[in-house]
Amino acid sequence: MFGAKASAQSSLRKVVYGSTPAPDIRKPSPPPAKKVEPRKKTVAKAPPVAKKPVGTAAKNRSSGKSATRRPSTRPGWINVTFESKDPDTMIFLNGNHVGTTDENRTFRRTITPGIYRVKGVVGSSVVFPEKLVQLSTDKMSVTVREEAAKKEPEKNDLPFVIPKTQAEIEMELAREMSAKVIKIFADFMDPQKSADITTDDWRFAANAAVLGEFQNLSKQQIEAQRKFAAGQIALAEGNRQKAFADFNLAVQSFPSSPLPHIGLGDAYFASAQWQDARRTYEQARRFGANFWMTHLRLGDIYRILGDKKKAVLSYADAIRFGDTRYETRFLRARALVDIDDMDAAIPLLEELLKEKTTSVVYVALGEAYEMRKREVAALDNYRKAVELDPALPVAQYRLARIYYEQREYQKAVEGFDAALKLDGDRRSFSHEDAREKRSNASVRIRTVSK
Repeated sequence: MFGAKASAQSSLRKVVYGSTPAPDIRKPSPPPAKKVEPRKKTVAKAPPVAKKPVGTAAKNRSSGKSATRRPSTRPGWINVTFESKDPDTMIFLNGNHVGTTDENRTFRRTITPGIYRVKGVVGSSVVFPEKLVQLSTDKMSVTVREEAAKKEPEKNDLPFVIPKTQAEIEMELAREMSAKVIKIFADFMDPQKSADITTDDWRFAANAAVLGEFQNLSKQQIEAQRKFAAGQIALAEGNRQKAFADFNLAVQSFPSSPLPHIGLGDAYFASAQWQDARRTYEQARRFGANFWMTHLRLGDIYRILGDKKKAVLSYADAIRFGDTRYETRFLRARALVDIDDMDAAIPLLEELLKEKTTSVVYVALGEAYEMRKREVAALDNYRKAVELDPALPVAQYRLARIYYEQREYQKAVEGFDAALKLDGDRRSFSHEDAREKRSNASVRIRTVSK
């Protein structure tokens, strides 16, 4: 970007001090035959200075020529050369016109080292937009012209950047960290991004939440954020006791926010304390009536507690307030099946399958058709569920039930065996019903074989 270094010190000394000795200005001695004592005495006392090298200016004076004296560089100052593409380029330093380039397209000026705003102007056109340039003994020339085309900067051709102080660097880093904390919480509250927040994100938020002052947060908000993040970490690590403590402190710090109450409700939910979870989620709804997460959590807890109609309404509210995810729409349709509202459930489930085929949706639709006494449609959906996910216990169980009702006992036994083997935690269906029907199917098979 900028030109090469200025001329070497040896060249500078030649300009200031000269390099050719001046001629001897003493008068010649008279012939020996005509010795005159006074003249001999006068010549003998001629000043000896003429034997020393003199500068260019002195040399010009001896020849009768006038000369322009170039002052030497003052201590601590530097001679800077400005080179331009055109003559008559006006040079501006820090907004002041300091000179114009000559016919050789150069201009020289003695200045103190430092950072200058340099600009070049020809007539009314700016040929070199104002830029910051550091001038020093290592940088004593500036090329005052724009590049013909942009190019990748080379190692020795990088623009000068004013170095930041350590305090400025730390301040900038603190602001960036604080902004990242705000983004983590914003993403957590976004239904499309909430599930992407990791434990590492919460660790960062817990450590950097104290920088919330850069986002104009109050001390109470900062402490609530810090404790909420700490509670999320404890919950992810299975440390429920610490999770309860951290979420309770978050509630105390900022009780009017729904988030601390949701965190505390999640701790109760993870501990299977259903009534406490319900109570805490309902408290969160008081402070976040339009917040999708409160309604989603309430839908889950109402369904577990058997309050199916409230579950349907809560899932509908979650969708209404922005949670339009596939999973949430499925939960609402599934809840509609639970309350026997097949007229609403079946169209929603079929719409979901057009968007994306999943085994759980096929199972729910199969149940809906089965409750409508449409066994053929139910069987078709259960089969599709098993084809998509053979390891889904409830799909194997439901398919086996249909086979049992259709007296296909061998297929029923195989389906019940697969379902019982897959459902190790005994939570997907009634094992008692599966065993009873399997036993009956086995008896029927033996009876037929006799």
